[in-house]
Amino acid sequence: MADETLAAHIERFLEQLDLLPGLPERSGLAADLRGMGLRLSSRPRDLTYALLFGPTGCGKSRLANSLYGREASPVGYRRPTTTAPHVIVPAAHADRVLSCLPPVPLQSVSVPGAPSPSLVLIDAPDIDSVCAENRARAEAFLYLADAIAVVLTPGKYADESIWRYLRRFAAEGAEVLIVLNMFRDAPVREDLAAKLAEAGIAAPIVTVPFDPSGDREPIAECDGLARLRAQLETWGSSEALRRDALARCTRGAVARIEAGLFPWIASCGAALAALRAEVAASVRAARDELAGGLPFRLDESTAALLYRRMLANLDRADPLRLPRRILSYPFRRLRGVFGRDAATPSASATAGALWDLNEEAFTSTALDLGDALDARSRRAGVDPPAREGEEGLRARFRAFQAEFRASIDAEAAAITRTLSTGQRVRFYAAQALVLGAMVTLEVHTGGLLTLTEAIAGGIVSPFAAKLIGMALSSEESRAFSARARARYLAGAADMLAAYAAPYEDALAARIAALAAVRADGEAMCAALRARAEPRP
Repeated sequence: MADETLAAHIERFLEQLDLLPGLPERSGLAADLRGMGLRLSSRPRDLTYALLFGPTGCGKSRLANSLYGREASPVGYRRPTTTAPHVIVPAAHADRVLSCLPPVPLQSVSVPGAPSPSLVLIDAPDIDSVCAENRARAEAFLYLADAIAVVLTPGKYADESIWRYLRRFAAEGAEVLIVLNMFRDAPVREDLAAKLAEAGIAAPIVTVPFDPSGDREPIAECDGLARLRAQLETWGSSEALRRDALARCTRGAVARIEAGLFPWIASCGAALAALRAEVAASVRAARDELAGGLPFRLDESTAALLYRRMLANLDRADPLRLPRRILSYPFRRLRGVFGRDAATPSASATAGALWDLNEEAFTSTALDLGDALDARSRRAGVDPPAREGEEGLRARFRAFQAEFRASIDAEAAAITRTLSTGQRVRFYAAQALVLGAMVTLEVHTGGLLTLTEAIAGGIVSPFAAKLIGMALSSEESRAFSARARARYLAGAADMLAAYAAPYEDALAARIAALAAVRADGEAMCAALRARAEPRP
């Protein structure tokens, strides 16, 4: 993969990382990859980038000015003096260097003379600055640097803020030189060397003695300054250093992805898969609860509805005039009870209440399910998706019930048209018996239990079911009620599943996004690893 293509791949990968909520140390990983992309895409390969790196007040800028024999970086007593990186570039390479620097505030200086014509020296802001922006600007240039000169003082060399970076540089195999500036006492150098050895950090130490002439004056020529200048010249002319630094950076980026990002993706994927299984189990439990809560009410309402529609159809299609005339009053009485246009208000209210009960059961089950899924999502650190409100649920369920009633009407009418004359006679006979039983029940209870109240209590439903069974003898007819119940429950369950679908869809999309990031990251790591391998 060409470096330009790899850099574009890194940019796409960074865009994917921005879409991963909760990713720990996102900024550090993004900085690593962004620096790598910048280095691969546009940084001149024939120049060495050296970084002056250290805490506030350690004299980095004065060292830089002394090396170049001019004020290339501002100095002063105000701390921090350097708040933006100062990039000191050989004049011959200024255009190439300045066009591919990190997108942070910086100052650039072109100089005609330098320790090496191929050296770009960067005076970084203080790494222990109280200003986070200054520290971030210093960090931004770590990813471009081929070598690092860590500048310390007797008063700062033991600070943990310094050693955190020294341990990191050693772990990454970076080319590091320790500059002990403002040096006075040999025991300080000995203690610094002991601490480096104890930490397993093999870095040479150059001492630059204290110069009391003032910050704006160059440091007097000394052995330490000469050694530092010679080291910078060596770095500037070393193609191997630049090649090894690029390989080191690519290995570091790969390690950070494989050790930090991939385990996090695996952990998130497992948690999301577990949450997805919990959501599916909750939906199944809610469907079972709905199936257990609706059939009893459904039996009453469906039986009453079917019976009413059959009476209406028989009344229109019956060729037996005499039985119809004999039973005209019972027909009107029963139709008034079961019909929507019944004269008795309580009968109409009862018929509506049967469907309202189902609406309440469905709405309650759906809302409880939504609350449970919201709670599970938040416990897993996932923002729950927007879900349908109660009014929308009720409106959809009413529409579903209206459609279901229409389908029952159509099927009941079709079944009625298939009845033979003998079946109609048996139906009338059974109807008369049921009516007589209901009248007897009303008389024996002194009017306390009327026919309408018997319907409301579910007592009529068994009689209605018996009538249907007696009147309809075909296999299709006997299966009608079972089919209606199954269709009703399946429709309600589908609505419940649709209500929960945003949760499952959101989890599936996030799991897929994590898998895509993992696959893209693996491909990029393979390309980076290949780029880090030494070329013949």
